[in-house]
Amino acid sequence: MITLIELPDEFKIIQIDTDQPIPASVFDCDFYSITKTKDEVSIIVNRHIDVPYAKISDGWRGFKVEGILEFSMVGIIYNIIAPLKENGISVFVTSTYNTDYLLVKESSFDKSVEILENTGYIKLKKKKKNESDQRGP
Repeated sequence: MITLIELPDEFKIIQIDTDQPIPASVFDCDFYSITKTKDEVSIIVNRHIDVPYAKISDGWRGFKVEGILEFSMVGIIYNIIAPLKENGISVFVTSTYNTDYLLVKESSFDKSVEILENTGYIKLKKKKKNESDQRGP
């Protein structure tokens, strides 16, 4: 059984050039993820953060895989995204040392919940907005 926790916030994914500064407001968010390559910087951030010089994809909702995942565990993300793919729902995945997070467009969120609940091997939990998250950004 895989347990997913529905994240209460809404997110946006932004892209900035590698020479642009990361806005300080990003670091004040409860959840953010920054990935930098030689070509770009991608940032997942709470929806309320404003970055005027960024390319923005707004309107994302998320799930956290509950628990600490060992690196030897295989197929967790595949087992989650496969039923979404079969139903034409795109996902954006990011990981921390401990676990995985996946985002779906807000317009597909309710359908995603329904699909995931109907797999028989995924359990969904709601996370309250003020609930502490000791693992993850």
